[in-house]
Order: sequence, then C-alpha cells, then structure tokens
Amino acid sequence: MLGAVVVPGLIFYVVVHATHVKPSLVSSYSEHVYSLFQNDSVPRYLRAFLMFAQGYVASGDLSVTEWTALGVEPASMNYLAGIVVVAVAIWLSLRRGLVDLMVLPALGFVFLYEPSASERWDTFVIALVLALSFRLRDSMARSNGIPIVATIVGCLLLAFNLAAVRGQVEGLRRASEAQRAIGTQMGEARLLHTDLDSGRVVVSRVPRDTRFVVPGSQKLLAGDIVFLSGGIAAIEGRFGVRCAATDIAGLCRVLP
Repeated sequence: MLGAVVVPGLIFYVVVHATHVKPSLVSSYSEHVYSLFQNDSVPRYLRAFLMFAQGYVASGDLSVTEWTALGVEPASMNYLAGIVVVAVAIWLSLRRGLVDLMVLPALGFVFLYEPSASERWDTFVIALVLALSFRLRDSMARSNGIPIVATIVGCLLLAFNLAAVRGQVEGLRRASEAQRAIGTQMGEARLLHTDLDSGRVVVSRVPRDTRFVVPGSQKLLAGDIVFLSGGIAAIEGRFGVRCAATDIAGLCRVLP
C-alpha cells in the first residue's frame, strides 16, 4: 500500500520537474516551494516538519522565526510535540488495516512536499480521524462501553482544538489589522497590480474587495497601485515607472 500510493506520486513529481522548463509554472513553482527536494538544511527541515505536524494537527501553534522557500526555523521547542503525531501515525499503521495503512502514506506525502502549507495536511488529518475512530469502535465493542483511554484521548483532542482556535482567532486579528493598514494606503483604489508570486504573499492582507491584475497585461498608469515582494526598486526597474513609496514594504503608487 505504501508503494502503491507514494511511489507513483514521487515518480510523477520527478518526471514533471525534469521535463518542464522555465517559464513553465510547474517548474517555477517546484523550484521555489519548501520541500524535501528544495531546502538548505536537512536538520532544519526535520525540525520544521515536526513543528508543522504538531501545529496543523494538534496545537495550532506555528511559532517560527523564518519562513522562506528554502527553510523554516522554529522559534520554540514546540516542534518536539510533532514526534507524538508521528508516533501515533506509526502506531495506527501497525494494525495493518486498510484505513490505518492510509495514515502513513498521507504523512509521507506531506513530509516530501510542502509541509508548510496547511492544505497538505488535510488528507493526513482525515485518515488519522478515520483510523482513530475505528480503533475506538473496536475498543468499545470489546469493553461494552467507552474505555478510559478513549475518554482521555477525547479530552486531549478537545483541549488541543480549543488551543488551535485561539491561535486561529489571533491570526484573523493580525490579518484584519494588515487589511486595514493596506486599505488605508490604497485609498479608494481597489485594483492591485502584482505578479503571481507576490500576489500569494499579499492576498490575505489586502481588503476583501481588491481585484488583482498581473503587470504587463495592461499598461501602468499614474495612480495605479503596485505590489512586488522585491520592493519599489524592483517595480521601477521592471516596468520603467516612478513610484511613490507607502508605509507598506513593496507597495507603491505610480507617479505621473
């Protein structure tokens, strides 16, 4: 089962990476995404993977000091809690049931490719919940009731999720503050000129009614708002315009 699920995906990734050349989106993305194939330190990658494991699956805490395409540096020892997540995944797979065996390939995929993205953990979380549910069902059938271990696990999961909600609320608060700050700098304008990579950086920080346009699809005019993660120098050099800086790094207004 591990070979049937993991190996074809790995082969597909290698083939696509080898056969697509710039400016292919697939090649460009695979060169910039944080993955086992693209990182600057294996020990750092392992620590980051464990941080994401405990953050996206249990506590909701993703405390990092650096978050780039090449690496993530945990800011605390919380990543050690990720060992528990991995241990539970291995323990579930030891039962060798079909549902349980899906847990480990799902975890393996996240380990190989972009563990920093929350959506990569969806399949693993679903498999984990299903496998735990079947384990609980079997335990209840044997004991004709709810065993104490299942009660403890349920309470821990509830506590973890409450902690995760707190972190998500804090993240929403920071996103709202960023939206207000960028909205103030944009004024009445609701059209933002940016490229695909920079758009991914800023999409959650702009006002909700903002529309995006890729620079080059139409000529930049005086008053247009432009954002590039490379900063104003990159904007002026790339598009041959003069730009007035704002309080937001990389965001500027085109001058006449």
